[in-house]
Formats: sequence, structure tokens, C-alpha cells
Amino acid sequence: MQGPKPKPIVLTERQRAELERISRRATNPQRAVTRAKIILFAADGNANQQIADRLEKPRETVRMWRRRWLEASEGLEAAEADEDERTLGRSVHPASSDRPASTRWTGHVQARTTVRHHRAGL
Repeated sequence: MQGPKPKPIVLTERQRAELERISRRATNPQRAVTRAKIILFAADGNANQQIADRLEKPRETVRMWRRRWLEASEGLEAAEADEDERTLGRSVHPASSDRPASTRWTGHVQARTTVRHHRAGL
């Protein structure tokens, strides 16, 4: 029995390009590559189970990263307004990275994290 249909993910051209860059770069950690692929496949309209089967990951993992991307979308939209490609890249990485389960990516948290990553040169 299938659950409710997941919320769709809509990517801008810049977000898609950054996620594709992450998924293709051989030096990126495998978990970052997998997370980028999850978001890309979800944006292409694939169901969670299809993505899980394709990537050989649990469906719960796919659901979690889809949800985290959607939670971070406000901060990503703010980064998208910035003309600097590096700003978007610094915003996409935290949206697909590990974080404590008790926190949420609000616009404020996303902005603060982006600034912190910028200062660290990430």
C-alpha cells in the first residue's frame, strides 16, 4: 500500500547545476553524492520508492532528504537571489548535509550557516 504522494521538488537551473556538479565530482564524499542524486531524482518526478530502488537506499533515507531539502528551500531561494554562484553552492551543501535531528533549517539558520561556511572558505 502506497502512502501519500510526496511534495514535489522544484529546482532552479542554478540549483540543478550545483547538485549535478556535486553528484559528478569524484572527490566528493559518497554520502553527498547520494544526497544530491536523491534531490535530482525527486525533482525529476520520481517517487520515493523508485529513487530508493535506483540508489539501493532505504525509502526512509529518501524521504528524509526530500523533507530536509524542502525545509531548506526558503534559505535556498534567498541564496538564489544572490548573483554569486559560490553563495548558492554554499547554501546547497548545508541543505544536503548532516545536522542534528532536533534542528530545522529556517531562513535564519540557513543564512547563519551560509555565512559560517563562507568564512571557513567552504
